[in-house]
Amino acid sequence: MMLNLLVAEVIEMVVAVTVVDVMVAEAAVAVTKAEVAEAVMKVDMMVAEVVKAVLMVNAAQTADTMVTEAVLKADVMMAAQMADVWEVDWSWAEAGFDPKMLSPATTLMACLVEAQN
Repeated sequence: MMLNLLVAEVIEMVVAVTVVDVMVAEAAVAVTKAEVAEAVMKVDMMVAEVVKAVLMVNAAQTADTMVTEAVLKADVMMAAQMADVWEVDWSWAEAGFDPKMLSPATTLMACLVEAQN
């Protein structure tokens, strides 16, 4: 009888240890899940930062293109106005060169050359 009681107590202890082992394993799984979730959130945040940086670069490139276009338009308008204002001797065009085929910037350069001569 005494032996049966001891065996029963040993079985209870083994069951208790097994329950504790299961609880520890569950806690470890919960910690691992939390760590994985945290790592996924960090990766998501990094991806969001990369997307934000790409969008900022695209916006900067768009703004740069717009500024470049505006500067070019202003240069063309200025060249056209200067060509209209200056009285230039276009006699060099008689050699078969049509100044109307020139771009405004080239026209401006031609005007400057003529003005210096």
